[in-house]
Amino acid sequence: MTAKRTLFLSLFTIYYSLSTGFCFSQNLKLIDSLHNEIRKFDAHKKKLGSKATPLMDSTKVNILYDILKEYWGGHPDSAMIYAEQLKSISQRIGYKKGIGKYYNGIGLINMSGGRNNPLAEENFQKALKIRTEIGDKEGLAWTYNNMGMTYGGEDNHIEAVKSYSNTIKIREEIGDKEGLCESYLKRGREYLNLGNYPEALKDFLNSLKVAEECGFKGGIEASYSRIGDLYQKVGNYAEALKNFIASSKV
Repeated sequence: MTAKRTLFLSLFTIYYSLSTGFCFSQNLKLIDSLHNEIRKFDAHKKKLGSKATPLMDSTKVNILYDILKEYWGGHPDSAMIYAEQLKSISQRIGYKKGIGKYYNGIGLINMSGGRNNPLAEENFQKALKIRTEIGDKEGLAWTYNNMGMTYGGEDNHIEAVKSYSNTIKIREEIGDKEGLCESYLKRGREYLNLGNYPEALKDFLNSLKVAEECGFKGGIEASYSRIGDLYQKVGNYAEALKNFIASSKV
């Protein structure tokens, strides 16, 4: 058993080192592209002059929110600037969907690194209220997802499971396959933290099934990896290695 475990750990170290890189340049390109979209929007609105309607500004709100999402994890202060801009525009034009995005964004910023989890939860609740009122199901799914992340970060795994269960229900309703795959993975991880291995495995297998159905390669890779994590945790190193290899092949 010791020899097998040593072999497993050696191979897993190689696998892990090859599969955990991040490409920050892509995010920078996306941010530049979004800023360019804002410049084009402003120029188009100026050209329209008096023909421009206030509701047009909802487009700018959505772009500002996309920029906020790129900044909230690593640059919360910058994210806050864009949050306040989108809030101001949304309030001026009565764009409730934008207000929901604002509260969700503020929740994300405060969730980042455990900055202020109580304030994050408070803002997610405000986002839930608005998104429920206007029937923004996609937005609701994301807010429940974010609440699950917050609870998980606090080691409140039971509440995290409840939040991800709400996300799963909504994403099944709206047919968001890739989002559903992610939600199964996250709820499975919380079950794993609770020591409920059967439910964790069930969620990871559901994630794999959904990912394969929609051809979501990132989901297939992550599902095999999570299944490998579970088998590693219970000491079944042969199955763990088998799934890690399957993940690396994807």
